[in-house]
Amino acid sequence: MAIPKTLKKLDAAKAEMLIKKHIANGTGQWEYPDEVGDFVYKEGTGYVLIRRNFVGEYETGKVAM
Repeated sequence: MAIPKTLKKLDAAKAEMLIKKHIANGTGQWEYPDEVGDFVYKEGTGYVLIRRNFVGEYETGKVAM
């Protein structure tokens, strides 16, 4: 499980665009099959996650290594 250092809100449209972009580029993946869990992608020398909470809002943050 990816553990974020901090979390901030992310617009749903931007989150979905980032997810599609990183899946197409092969630089990101879902934590579990069927788009379940956090979406983690590589950015620079680290990783970033996108998390959808239970009310459909998105959060993002750099992952602690």
